[in-house]
Amino acid sequence: MESAPLTQAYDHAQAASIATHASDHPAAITAHTAAASSFAAAATTTTSPEALRTLALLATHHTTLSALLVAPNPPQPSPTPTYPPALNPLSQPPPPSPSCAPNPLPTPHQQPDNNPPPRHAAHQPSHRSNHPAACPPASSPLQ
Repeated sequence: MESAPLTQAYDHAQAASIATHASDHPAAITAHTAAASSFAAAATTTTSPEALRTLALLATHHTTLSALLVAPNPPQPSPTPTYPPALNPLSQPPPPSPSCAPNPLPTPHQQPDNNPPPRHAAHQPSHRSNHPAACPPASSPLQ
């Protein structure tokens, strides 16, 4: 006695799963293809919209799994190049940013402010970076 298409589809899907876990790819491809065909055949035996949608999704899923097993494996990414320490661009500190450039010396009409206003704990000067490692400490010629 011939079993129903849905029962056949279930049996093929189970065989595909077992073959996939056993790394028997040719058998898994055949079983996934048979499961997809059986799910599509089962869709002809119902008029329920939910059942039709589910059977179409199952047929598409098993077709996709079969195609993935047929396709060659994607190429592996090449290993990261290794550089000698002197040439490694990641081991050298980045060049100073323009905000780290020293301030120009005051001209005669610009007098340095020898008495800056007191700083409060919450006040951060706008001309300095909030990141301590962003700029190296600058030595002032006026000190």
